[in-house]
Amino acid sequence: MAFRRPQLAIFSPLPIFLFAYLFEEMSLHVLAELLRDPTAHAILLTIGMAILILPMIALSVWYHRNIKKTEGGRRLMGQQALTPPIVGSLSGFATGLSLGKAIEQGRYGDHARKMQHRVYWVTGLWFAALVIYFGLFIWADELNRPAQIPAL
Repeated sequence: MAFRRPQLAIFSPLPIFLFAYLFEEMSLHVLAELLRDPTAHAILLTIGMAILILPMIALSVWYHRNIKKTEGGRRLMGQQALTPPIVGSLSGFATGLSLGKAIEQGRYGDHARKMQHRVYWVTGLWFAALVIYFGLFIWADELNRPAQIPAL
């Protein structure tokens, strides 16, 4: 019987139930009231910036460490290294698209394709988390905006 690594805990139902329980107990207006405090707002915004940056750094490190484990991954990274990074150029974008298509077609092996699919999923979940997190900030700022008194 082969040893299987445990799956990431984030995909288990326990964090989802815990998150739902916390938000059931805490009214969203309590969150808006908390964000009215400038110190709490700054702390939560700093946490949001960490959510914005740190997962992509971790994903990049994970990808670069693991893609080189197979011959196809080494060929892929060699092909990517041949593309000069030109800021504002569409040629680098086109090369990235062609490499993505080649990965999907299996030219660099099954390992590279599976890793690319994981990157898609993690990036999608990261984006959804950012939308929810910063959406709550926007909502709370709108709720906490002082009411305009109409001129007579």
